[in-house]
Amino acid sequence: MNAAALLVTLALAGAEPPSSSEPPMTKEQAQEKVRSTLNATGSAIDACNARYSTENPKTRGVATVVVNVSAEGKVTKSRVDTRLEGARHLRQCLEGIAKRWAFPAPKDASQEFTLKIPIGTGGKFYIPGPNEKPKEPETKGPDGFVTFTPNFTFRGPQE
Repeated sequence: MNAAALLVTLALAGAEPPSSSEPPMTKEQAQEKVRSTLNATGSAIDACNARYSTENPKTRGVATVVVNVSAEGKVTKSRVDTRLEGARHLRQCLEGIAKRWAFPAPKDASQEFTLKIPIGTGGKFYIPGPNEKPKEPETKGPDGFVTFTPNFTFRGPQE
């Protein structure tokens, strides 16, 4: 499964600079900072997914992480919404990761951001950059079966 997560809301355009002597970040710079922050926690997100998938191997779905980001760029509150059954540990795990995120300070006070994370066996979290092509999911046939296409060669007169 490709974990090309969808960042639904990203309103950091014109994020405040770390100090007043630096110019404000462009929208692209802020988006890259957010993307790299989220991708830096990809292995931790994958661990949450793997634990849930071990407990619920045939279940696939989406976990929506909603965070409130303060005017300083700190996550002040996080919650995980999902319809997946038995996702109590998944929620706790993802909320714990989200609380450690730090983003560029939003231009206008605190803001709420939403991130949708695909959940299922073999999922790998990664948000591609603007010029990157999303990674294709690895396809694997069912265990114990060999897939082949026969190639017939005819010899002799053909009618």
